[in-house]
Amino acid sequence: METFSQVINEFSKISHIREWNELQSLFQRVGLSKPKHWLLPYYTCEAVGGTQAQALPATLAVACAHIGIVLVDDMLDEDARGEYIKLGKPAVANMAMALQSAALHVIQRSAGLLGEPENLNQTCGTVEMSQNAKLLAIETVNDVFCYNHWSVLGCELNCQR
Repeated sequence: METFSQVINEFSKISHIREWNELQSLFQRVGLSKPKHWLLPYYTCEAVGGTQAQALPATLAVACAHIGIVLVDDMLDEDARGEYIKLGKPAVANMAMALQSAALHVIQRSAGLLGEPENLNQTCGTVEMSQNAKLLAIETVNDVFCYNHWSVLGCELNCQR
């Protein structure tokens, strides 16, 4: 199966967003445009002797984070092409948070923190990341959304650790 199709397929299986049709449609539309930066985890994994299958969870997390960041950025910039024009800021803010949650869920699932992975059994079981690397990935995704997402809603938060 082609890389982007795999990522789209795995996204469609994430339990807490599986039946959110608008979000599934948005993810599929973006995935079908084949954003090259989604492939960075694949290239990185291959560069150190890993396989593309091992990189699937990280690639899915990057894809989720990317789309969520773009949703928030479009609202901040008042981009006339943004999804918020069609769906409204509250709905799109919820989508962005769901995408952040999905990215974190995929990282946690690949780390075995949520028990046996539902759909990534073959890939996640072979991922060799240190616990510190996994925690850093979770913190990075969280920081990006903390600084960007809540400012869209006009909230001032202290996101410092």
